[in-house]
Amino acid sequence: MRISRIKNTIRNSIWGFINQGIMLIFPFIIRTYIINTLGTKYIGLNGLFTSILSVLSLAELGFGNAVVYSIYKPIANNDNEKICALMKLYKDVYEKIGWSVLVLGLALIPCIPYFIKDSIPDNINIYMLYAIYLFNAVVSYWMFAYKNCLLTAFQRNDIATKITLIVRTFFYFLQIIILCLFANYYIYLMCMPASNIAINLITARIVDTIYPEFRSYGEVSKEEKNGIRKQVIGLLAQRLAHLSRNSLDNIIISAFLGLTYVAIYGNYFYIINSVTTILAIFFTSMQAGIGNSIVKETIEKNYNDLQKINFLYMWIAGWCTTCIAILTQPFMEVWVGKHLLFPIGIVFILAFYFYTMKMTDPVGAYIGATGLWWKCKYTYLLETMVNLLLNIILGYLWGVIGIIIATMISVLFVNYVSTVYVLFKNYFKNIKMSKYFYTNIFYFIVTIVVVVLSYYIINYIYIRIFNNINSLLEFGIKLFACLIIPNILYFGIYSHTNIYKVTKRWIINKKIRGTLYAKD
Repeated sequence: MRISRIKNTIRNSIWGFINQGIMLIFPFIIRTYIINTLGTKYIGLNGLFTSILSVLSLAELGFGNAVVYSIYKPIANNDNEKICALMKLYKDVYEKIGWSVLVLGLALIPCIPYFIKDSIPDNINIYMLYAIYLFNAVVSYWMFAYKNCLLTAFQRNDIATKITLIVRTFFYFLQIIILCLFANYYIYLMCMPASNIAINLITARIVDTIYPEFRSYGEVSKEEKNGIRKQVIGLLAQRLAHLSRNSLDNIIISAFLGLTYVAIYGNYFYIINSVTTILAIFFTSMQAGIGNSIVKETIEKNYNDLQKINFLYMWIAGWCTTCIAILTQPFMEVWVGKHLLFPIGIVFILAFYFYTMKMTDPVGAYIGATGLWWKCKYTYLLETMVNLLLNIILGYLWGVIGIIIATMISVLFVNYVSTVYVLFKNYFKNIKMSKYFYTNIFYFIVTIVVVVLSYYIINYIYIRIFNNINSLLEFGIKLFACLIIPNILYFGIYSHTNIYKVTKRWIINKKIRGTLYAKD
């Protein structure tokens, strides 16, 4: 079976952007209301418990991605029996994961007070609050979540996106009503597991309708189980490394500095994560397409695609980095006020922290498509250990700045360098790895130049022409400038390069082919 990669990528991207727009707007409104009415410590508790349960739920992403990777080949070969057997394995393991998360979560209850340095709100029972978060973390494993693998493998994420969009929107409205009328934080939180249950039930029903030939039955061979087990171990290590970048940061900030700092850090990270979530649609929409291309196309063709994707993505990520550096502070002043701001130096560090994370995305997409998680397991484990150790040391010495720098060091010098090495050693074997490194060092330097020049140009224009206006107008003016100035700088630097010309032709061809698919 040949998947229409271009058509599905375009469709998934469109619905992904629509969904993420809704998923960003409503949580932002709710977060703002909680900060202004209940207080920042409620946001801090949310960040802390979400981080703790994310660590406990490590297995979910690992096994799910491993199964999706294993389904790529049976789909290409029309092997329905193999797909059904993999679904059965997925279902059985998910049930066990749910019970494991529940047991580990309950065992952690006595340790909860040690994760919180300062006081908690008077009317909050942290154990009851934690129980709701724990229930939300485990309920999906028992409610047909395994059926989502078919939508991902067949590159029909748009179906899952539409379901999530409708259900989440309904529950967001319900949460707003509950907060405004009753100000009951417990009832508000119960909407989270309720929405997850609804999403899984509806998704299961629709998947059964679209793919009636696929049911969870049959057995996977011992050899195949061993292969999946290896992928899961690699993915667990990868997931642990990703969690160490945020979840462990929140836990350490709460233990060292308190819930208020978790809330402030969470506000800034909310902005960064919002941009990250939008950019993630780029690779989520094409992940199955990349996997299908790995099976169908030559190594040279896939490497050429990686070069073009990487160039385009680094331009977009660099522009986003510039926007974060310039716009975050005026936005935060409008949103939460001056009393909940970090110094501008931390904002710049956060901006380049974002860029270092984005540098790993193109390679990570091809690591996932080629199933090389197992080869990267030591890389991810080393990143986690380095990040945790540096977080504790630098966090103790320098506070929030130290924690951010610790994560940047582990991502750039452990994750990025090692995953590129693994990908080129095991898949792009006859292609020079050094060229890829030098290219991305060039992109990094260009981004530093663009961020610094844009910052001084935009602030010079603002001070000379629009000084002493209110914060909202300041944000609007700088936003407009950020849409234009950084991209002019990027165009001036890149327009004469060969990769720019090749990527431009590639995009034009993709648009033409996408139009033809749409007409069909």
